[in-house]
Amino acid sequence: MKISKKKAIALGVFFIVLLIGVSSYQNDDQSKPVKTTESTSAPEVAKSNDTEKAGQQNDQNTTVDYEILNTENGKLADNIWVLIEPGESGENAARAVKQACKKPCLIQVYDNKEAYLLDAQYTEMLSDLDTPQSALTEWKEKNYVFVADHLVGSILNGEDEYKAYPMRDWYYEEQKKNSSTFRQQIFREVVAAEDKGREEAEELFPTDITHPSYQEGNIEKMLSLMDELQEKYRNEVLSRHNLTKEDFKQISVEALRNDWSLD
Repeated sequence: MKISKKKAIALGVFFIVLLIGVSSYQNDDQSKPVKTTESTSAPEVAKSNDTEKAGQQNDQNTTVDYEILNTENGKLADNIWVLIEPGESGENAARAVKQACKKPCLIQVYDNKEAYLLDAQYTEMLSDLDTPQSALTEWKEKNYVFVADHLVGSILNGEDEYKAYPMRDWYYEEQKKNSSTFRQQIFREVVAAEDKGREEAEELFPTDITHPSYQEGNIEKMLSLMDELQEKYRNEVLSRHNLTKEDFKQISVEALRNDWSLD
C-alpha cells in the first residue's frame, strides 16, 4: 500500500510542534522527531510465493515504493526478496524493509522481476543434488550477467551495511567481455529505449498531417525532442549495465555485422 505525505498532515505536524513550544525541548525523549507513519512488518504480512505492494518511510523520512516478491520465515532469520522500479533507490527500499524486520533478515532488492525468477531458478537448481554441473554452467553463461545487473543490492543477515550490485564480481566482468548473449541483450534494450523516445516525441508533436494535433513545424520539433529523449533513455540503459558509449558503439558494429534479430 502506498503511503504518500500529504500537505495537510505536514501542516498539522507543524502546528502541533509549534503549540508544544518551549516545554518540549527540555525533555530528551520529547525532543526526538516523531514518525508520522509506522511500517508494518513485511516478513509477517507477506506470505511465501505471494507478492505485496508496499510504500513505507525509512529513517530519512523518504517515501519508498516497493513490492515484496517473496519471504521465507526462519527460526533465527528471515529471507526477503524485494522489487523496485528501475532507477529507484535500492538502498532506501532495503532499509525500509529492514525497519520492519522483527529479527535478523537477509534482504535482496531487484529492479526486474525476471532477474528475481532466474535467481530463484538457480537456487533451486543448486539445492537439487541431481542437477548436473553442466546445467549450472549453462545457466551462468546465459543468465549471470543479466541477474547481476538487476540485483541492485542486498543487506545480509544481522548486518546494517547495504551492498550495491553484489553479483558484479570478477566472473561478471569476464562474462560481460565474452558473452554474446549479454551483448545482444544490451543491443535490444537500447533499441527499445530509442523506440520509446521516438514514440513519445511523435505523441507530443505528431508528424502525420491528418492528425488533429498536427501543426506546421511539428517535424522539426519532433526530431529535436526525439534526439533528446533517445539519448536520455539510451544513457539510462548503458548506466544500468555499467557500460560506456564506446562499449555500445562496438556492440552496434557487431549487431550490424551479425544481423542480430530484435525478436
